[in-house]
Amino acid sequence: MYFAEVGLTVYLLGIETENQVNRDPLGDNLFENLIGSRILKSRLNDNKASNIFV
Repeated sequence: MYFAEVGLTVYLLGIETENQVNRDPLGDNLFENLIGSRILKSRLNDNKASNIFV
């Protein structure tokens, strides 16, 4: 399952502190997902094609 909203994903995983994110095996994936979604959102807000792969 793929969650586009990182905040919801973190909540569902029960992560509440920065230390928990650093220890969680999904921590890097969450960060990568956050950056990718922000880039895509920025492109769409600038009326550019969403021709990136997240």
